[in-house]
Amino acid sequence: MARYLGPHNLGTLSYVAALVGLLGPLGSLGVTGSLSAMMCEEQPLAGLLGSALLIELFGTLVIGVVLIPFAWAAKDPVVVGLIALAVVGNLLGSSEVFEVELLNRQRGTQLARLGTIQTIAVVFLSVLALLAQAPLLVFGSLPVIQAAIRGWLLAVAVQASKPVQLLKQASWDTSRVLIRRGWPLLLAGLSVMLYMKSDQVMLEWLRGPADVGQYSVAVRVAESLYFLPVVLSSTFMPKIGRGSGLFESDPGLRQLYRSAWLLGVGMVVTSMLLLPPLVPLVFGEEFLPAQAALVWLGPAAFAVSTGCASSAWLNAQGHQKLIAQRSAIGAAVNIGLNLLLIPRMGFVGAALATSVAQVISVYFIGIYRRDISLNLVNLVFPFRHASP
Repeated sequence: MARYLGPHNLGTLSYVAALVGLLGPLGSLGVTGSLSAMMCEEQPLAGLLGSALLIELFGTLVIGVVLIPFAWAAKDPVVVGLIALAVVGNLLGSSEVFEVELLNRQRGTQLARLGTIQTIAVVFLSVLALLAQAPLLVFGSLPVIQAAIRGWLLAVAVQASKPVQLLKQASWDTSRVLIRRGWPLLLAGLSVMLYMKSDQVMLEWLRGPADVGQYSVAVRVAESLYFLPVVLSSTFMPKIGRGSGLFESDPGLRQLYRSAWLLGVGMVVTSMLLLPPLVPLVFGEEFLPAQAALVWLGPAAFAVSTGCASSAWLNAQGHQKLIAQRSAIGAAVNIGLNLLLIPRMGFVGAALATSVAQVISVYFIGIYRRDISLNLVNLVFPFRHASP
């Protein structure tokens, strides 16, 4: 797809995706994270799944309203069409509540199979679009189709193929609890999107779509590994949610932190050494400059891996406000560094800003509290305690 579209068109597609992605957390209002924790409780509230789905549908409506001025100001029918398609994709993405339910049932293997089916289907459709030399809007519709396939597969897997009946089970009291516990995660999600997506939006404003295209290739390659720590932390969430929360006495927490640390090291090596030589071979010589950005994104991979594990512990221990705080500070650092580095270094500066912001947000926020600082030490040095 990158070879066919080229840096400019790929940059336009990535810019719209980043713009909509900045508002993505509004689609869930933070309930996805709180839902996973509340499902681990001994007596879950009634109508949890239906309430979470209703909240996500309302959040998608909010995204659509917020994006109206951007679509009006675009003055490009292709950009307007891409924005509309992205909103539909967010609507279908509400099925992520079913993913939480599957993980809570310890059915991660089935979830992986569903992801494989979805990926194969979208790859097949992408190949057809390339063979037909389809316009840019067709490629913008592929994420919508992907979300539709995933939503249907997830709904069938949890036996919730009738969303209307599920929505009828929604409870106002349960919804209020979900929103109250989820709003810090909403702020955290918005902050995360700010320093994951603001780079591409600011590159468009400061350098143009060609730089966005180069950077988007580097980010997509780097982020192709990011699902691993997410799945790892989500899989361990039920265990640490029922554990003591103390590193020395909780074997589940020790196993999570050690696995995340090893995974992070492997992701750094892969991102900095193994993946850059593949960029021109896979995406074409036009994207050769993206190699430098991929190298500078390497340190962010370790912070992402260990940060996902840390966020799982913070969520289980009721420290959602700290998650929001460290994400907000990380976003502010990223935006500030973008303003400083992008005019001088272009997309390479955006990559450097992302890595620095990720490291600061994970390891330097909350160290003034003894329990948090001790947990951070265990996160950085998870092998210093022998298992009992």
